[in-house]
Amino acid sequence: MITEALLQVVVAIAASLVSLVPAVDWDTGSFEQTTFSWGSSLGGFNNYFPVTAVFAAVALLFAVWLTMAGWNLVVWIYHQFWGSA
Repeated sequence: MITEALLQVVVAIAASLVSLVPAVDWDTGSFEQTTFSWGSSLGGFNNYFPVTAVFAAVALLFAVWLTMAGWNLVVWIYHQFWGSA
């Protein structure tokens, strides 16, 4: 039950961050490979490859890693002061 609530919070945060990215309609009629710029076309490239979904997955993985590292720190601090008695 607690795990479900934590997962819902993480997913809601990720969904809210993804919803902030504006939808861009990329006109493919005038697409030329020589004028392709990664920086300016990243939002338009989302129509061909799920860039925002990849960024959201990376952010979710980072959040999970950070949470687990924080929990390890809490356990380590507890062990240093109270767990070794």
